[in-house]
Amino acid sequence: MSKKILSYLKGDRKYFAIVFFILVLIFAVGLITPILVDKKKASWETEVSDKILNIENGVRNLLAEKESRLVAIKEQIKNELHQKLVTTDYEYGNLISLVNKESYDDYSIEIVAPNGKIISWNNIIAIKQEEIFPFVYPINEVHFFNSPLTTYLTIIDTMILHGDRFYLLLSKPFEKHYSLQNKFYKQVSFSEELSNSFNTLFDVFYDPYAQPSKDGRKHSVILLNSKKSKIGLTSFFKPSLNFEITEIQETSSRIQILLLTIGLLFLTFGMKSDFRTMKWRSVRFIALIIYFAALRFVLYWTGFPSRFID
Repeated sequence: MSKKILSYLKGDRKYFAIVFFILVLIFAVGLITPILVDKKKASWETEVSDKILNIENGVRNLLAEKESRLVAIKEQIKNELHQKLVTTDYEYGNLISLVNKESYDDYSIEIVAPNGKIISWNNIIAIKQEEIFPFVYPINEVHFFNSPLTTYLTIIDTMILHGDRFYLLLSKPFEKHYSLQNKFYKQVSFSEELSNSFNTLFDVFYDPYAQPSKDGRKHSVILLNSKKSKIGLTSFFKPSLNFEITEIQETSSRIQILLLTIGLLFLTFGMKSDFRTMKWRSVRFIALIIYFAALRFVLYWTGFPSRFID
């Protein structure tokens, strides 16, 4: 019995055996897909709660990372200022050169004198002179500062230099509310970063008084700084069951299409000997045209390979 089976796997016949096995796999995938869909529906309530919780934690962790980085840069600048400016040979030029270091190009650094005047700044001025006082948030607490074109993640701290109290204002662009089509423009968008990270659309409100969305399709997350003060709010579309089902069905279809394509390739190898037995070249040519036309139709109908590229 085994010898008889092996006889079918010799020569070009083995390709037809592979094609048959592939057809079985295609049929099996078609049977498994509805089972996976039903399983997804049954567990969706628990799953969507877990997904929302994971997104919430991801949003908070991402904001915390950016806040920690801003605080670290602030401490670094304060240390450099103390090292260079506390000495008796203090010069104003040292202050200018320090805040304009190349490593701080992505930040807005402003040094404010005790009289409330900005005495040093770099290439980005986030907070204008008239907008500095009164402080909206306590000293040394990270918050958002909104300007017409850009929202900044900002922290304000104090420094004692030569017995006087100076203020350090450090800001980093967090969301640009405009776009330019040139090589010098650099896109900065926290909402876009969130959307790309979690595959759902985010709206971010850089306002401590923003209210949660009343849209039942959305879930809102309060943005807190490390002091547990509300500094904003973000809303995102909840994961959709219909989307998840579509993803399962689409993945199943792609697997079937890939198997079908492989099956057609092996079918071509299997028919090679039959093609060679045709005596007339004209018949061979016509058969070849018909075969490749049918092959092209099948690939077009299944959307291969564009369906995989998309």
